[in-house]
Amino acid sequence: MSQGLCEQAMAVFKKMEADGIETNIVMLNSVLNSFSVAAKPEEGLAVFEYMHQNVRSLLNSHIKIYGEEF
Repeated sequence: MSQGLCEQAMAVFKKMEADGIETNIVMLNSVLNSFSVAAKPEEGLAVFEYMHQNVRSLLNSHIKIYGEEF
C-alpha cells in the first residue's frame, strides 16, 4: 500500500469519527495495517495507542454483538 493510501485511510477514519460513526475494531485494524504496510511505525503507534485508550468501549461493542464477556 502506498503512503498516500494510508493517509487516505486515516482521513476517512477521522471523517467517520467526526460524523459520529462509532469506532469499531475492524476500522482501527484497517487503519493500523495501512501504516504497517507503508512502513510508517510512528503513525501506526498513534493508532495503536488510540485503540488501547478506547479498548473498553470496543470490547463492550463486541459483548453486545456476540453476547460474551472477554
